[in-house]
This record gives sequence, C-alpha cells and structure tokens, in this order.
Amino acid sequence: MARYSTKTTSTLLSLLSILTGTALADQRLIGGMAATEGMFPYVVHLFKNDRPYCGGVLIDKEWVLTAAHCVAKNNGDGTGAGSFTTSSAGDFKISYGSTDGTIGNYVNVDSITVSPDFDPIWYKSDIALLKIKSNNDLVSKTQTVVISTADIGTGQTLVTAGWGQITNDNTAQAGTLMYAGLTTADDATCKSGAPEYDSQNGLYVCTSYSTAPGIGTCFGDSGGPLLINTGSGYMLLGLVSFDVNIKDSTNTRCAQDGNVSFFTRVSTYMSFITSTTHISKSALVGPGSASTHSNSDSSADDEKSNTSKDGDDGDSKNKDNSSKDDSTSSEKESDKNNESTGKTEEEKESEKSDGKGKEAGDKVNNDNADEENADTTDDDSSAPKLLATGAAPLVANLAATLLAALF
Repeated sequence: MARYSTKTTSTLLSLLSILTGTALADQRLIGGMAATEGMFPYVVHLFKNDRPYCGGVLIDKEWVLTAAHCVAKNNGDGTGAGSFTTSSAGDFKISYGSTDGTIGNYVNVDSITVSPDFDPIWYKSDIALLKIKSNNDLVSKTQTVVISTADIGTGQTLVTAGWGQITNDNTAQAGTLMYAGLTTADDATCKSGAPEYDSQNGLYVCTSYSTAPGIGTCFGDSGGPLLINTGSGYMLLGLVSFDVNIKDSTNTRCAQDGNVSFFTRVSTYMSFITSTTHISKSALVGPGSASTHSNSDSSADDEKSNTSKDGDDGDSKNKDNSSKDDSTSSEKESDKNNESTGKTEEEKESEKSDGKGKEAGDKVNNDNADEENADTTDDDSSAPKLLATGAAPLVANLAATLLAALF
C-alpha cells in the first residue's frame, strides 16, 4: 500500500461550498480559507534553495519544529538510525511574520536535528528541529505555540494551515497562508492505513477523506501544524506527515476517496525535543487539558506525560529565554519511539516482499530525490503543499465565524 508524504494529503473540512452554496468544481478550489494576518503567528514557511518547500512551527524564538522528511533523505540503507542523510542547514531559510507565501522576512537555519529514530520508508518519528538565530524583528512579528498533551479520540475537530498546492492538476501554490478544519478518523480506518498506528494519542494523529470528502492537504504542507483549540487558544497537536490511499494503492493524488492522513503526534517526542533544545518541558507544553475525547474509542496512552502543567496559559505566546533549562535529566517522559509498531518484523518483511513495502519505499525515495534535485522552474510538484486556495474576503470572514463556532 503506497505511503506518500504530505507533500501529499490529509483531509480538511470543506467550508467554501457550504457558505457559498456553490459546488467546489465551480469555485475551482479544493478547500481552505485564507488566514488573516496574526491568526497563526507561529506558523512559518520553510524555503529550500530560495524555493517554497515545507511548513514549520515556532515553539521557541530559536527553534522550529518540522517534518523530518522535509530536511532528510532516504539513503537506501533500510530504516532507523543510519538510514537517512540530513540535508545541509545552509540550504534552508525560514520565512516568518506574514501570511504571504513568498520569501519575505527570513532567518537562516543554523542547524538541523532529525529524530534519530526517523524511518524514511515508513515515516515513523517524522520530526525534526531547526535551530535559527532569533532577531528583534522575528520577536516582534511572531509568537510561539505551546504543545498539547491532551488525549483525543474519534471525531475530534482540529485545524491545519499551510501554503501548499492548490489543485491536483496544477502545481501552483496558494499565495497566502490557508487554513481549514478537519476531524479525526476511527481507529480501524487509521490502522488500515498504518499498521503501526495504535491510537490518536500514540505515534500519529489520523484523519480520513470520509470526514471531509474532496478536501485535503497536499504537496507543500509537510511539517505544518495540526492544531487543537482549547477554548483559550490554539495548541500544537501534530505535524503534517504522510497519506495512504486505502482503496487504491496507486493513487497518490490529493483529497481522494480512500485517503487516510497521518500527523506526527508532537507530545510523543517530548524527550527528543527537550534534550535537543535544552528547554524544560513545562515551558513547552500547554496547561493541563482534560481529555477531549468525543467518545471512548481511544484509550489514554500509558506512557503519556501528566497533562497538568505549571506556568503556561492556553494562548500561543512569547516564551522568555529564562524558560530554558539545561537540565533535562529529571524528565520522566517516556519517548514512544521505541514502542511496538503493531506489526512484527516478519510481517513487515513479508509485506515488503509482496510489493507493498517496496511500493512505499520507492515512493518515498522518489519524493526525496525530487526534493534534493529541484530545478529552477516556478512550480515544484515534489514540494509538500496544502490543497487550499484563496476565497473572497466575505467568504473568508464567514468561514472564520463558522470555524469559531465549531471550535
């Protein structure tokens, strides 16, 4: 079954057709609403060799979270440590402080740290940290977002945002930051797309086409945020990672029937984040959130950290550098990177031998090869993008109102 990064798809809630009473085909849109300035001040745009490439999220004025596959490539040596090569930090810039999709205000990337457990074939541990040099302009034009440790279940309403591809048939990207709502899928659907999925509170958060037909993230959105609204502000839940079409393994088009979308669950990797950034966990996570399950399908993760945190409120806000804590030895967070994937090694090898694993690996290899060898044309269909496009201001305002009511 083909697994393709998002550079590929996850499902989003379609608002435009509802608000306008017009078919999506007539609108020439696949979904998403234009974000207003300051709506998501922690979302940044990752450029590679001065070309739009991926999304990212500011968790500190000197640290950006993104997807590992945006900054590392499969080197053909299997999975896990040694199976990937990290790209040069000098190839990347971070554009910030505007919904404009072009490279405006930017900072250089000083260093890249990829999760040592990143699997470039199956996209497990698809998370990386970019160290940047903060400056006064960045501080004044951005905010940071706190990480949610809340348990979620099936039917949870979430939000994603990005600058990605507008349609399946045109590699043009959205000229402005777009956002849309989406809903978590049931566990059975998620497991059919990724056998290593255990619950919405494990390695991945999962959504599906059936929760929002015809709408989805696509090439250019990888590494962008999946957000949860706590009532007092948005918090970071996941990072856009990959899609699988469970009905047609050959279909890599975005927002198609059968697509199941996966987002790296950020709180699962707190040990990696704190040890890399030397920032205390309490400074990075949001307040203690009660479980937001819409039903009891998903159980709490046994190794999940305590959701009661001190010293943070629910709003995305600037974190003072005094919050940094070089001592992380007291961290008791159990990193889930070493959890069972839900599939034995024998089963994985069998799946690879019958073509499924090879198919997924070949697709990922092609994606990364495209990323590393991008040409100088204006459009880059290999770069991860969100299926979204612009809308009239009135429609956008109505959508924002509806989203606020939903959340």
